Amino acid sequence: MKPPTTLDIVALTLAAKHFGVTLTYYFYLKNRYLNKSWNIKVDENYRPRVTIIVPTYNEAKLIQRKLDNTHNQDYIKNLVEVINTDSANTDKTAKLTEDGLGQPEITKVKELLTKVALPKKVSGEIIGRYEESTPRRCLGKAKAGV
Repeated sequence: MKPPTTLDIVALTLAAKHFGVTLTYYFYLKNRYLNKSWNIKVDENYRPRVTIIVPTYNEAKLIQRKLDNTHNQDYIKNLVEVINTDSANTDKTAKLTEDGLGQPEITKVKELLTKVALPKKVSGEIIGRYEESTPRRCLGKAKAGV
């Protein structure tokens, strides 16, 4: 076995210093602050309002499944807001969306929204954009109180 070179010793010294200082600081803060009670009061019954944005563009084949999936989530229905953004569809998406908007428990807004106008239109504390698993993830986080 070869003895360590000067470069090896310098590299080990720098690594020990780098990780040693970081770990020392971490354990110092952990022992000082994380063992104390922070006196945070958590309301176990609190459920946030959730907004799910459903962007559509020529999705006549998928829109009913999207709306059904959003509707069938097991979250308090009057705390869910669905915003359907109609991006100038050229197929039957707009008509199917109008027909699918008959679920009275969920508030729906159908209009063209831009990124600038969106924050003024949503009322949810948790906002999710619809992708295949978005409603399940958003509502799961809301149920967990995240």
